[in-house]
Amino acid sequence: MKTMLKILISCAVAGSPLLPYAADARPQAAERIEAESIVLTSSSTAISISVRVDSTIRFYIYSITGQLIKTVDVQGGCSESVELGKGCYIVKCSQWSKKVMVR
Repeated sequence: MKTMLKILISCAVAGSPLLPYAADARPQAAERIEAESIVLTSSSTAISISVRVDSTIRFYIYSITGQLIKTVDVQGGCSESVELGKGCYIVKCSQWSKKVMVR
């Protein structure tokens, strides 16, 4: 137990990623993620996806257990809002995947 406590304290002093957020740097309830031409915003009731390119992009929304919840096609220049219950979700497209929390 003492060894684990020493490791955690030394990581905190060194700024190690074992402690992911400083107390004042925690994500807010509405979080915005931008990846090149796609903007993903989560709020307390929904996930909003905006696409800035001309092509249509397909998004897959999974529960944290890996079950496919919804498939959404967003046309270029448009945005789509998907209402979801509280929880953690994984949003995937051909370019990336992000974990999103709806509180």
